[in-house]
Amino acid sequence: MIRALPHGFELDDDPRRVDVDEVHRFLSTEAYWALGRSRETVERLVKWLLHTTDAHGLYEQFGFGPPDAKMMERLP
Repeated sequence: MIRALPHGFELDDDPRRVDVDEVHRFLSTEAYWALGRSRETVERLVKWLLHTTDAHGLYEQFGFGPPDAKMMERLP
């Protein structure tokens, strides 16, 4: 899926178009939640988790679905 965004940006889920060097640079130096993340971690497949109460249909369009049998959550 490719979608044009404002200011010349594109939203694209084709992994061949990901600039891994730039993603690693951003994550390891600017993203407070991933500072120091290794390049190997950036290149691994990851799971994305999303919590929503009313937008399931929207996120299903982007490949989200029910969690698998291994997922658990501990609420405060």
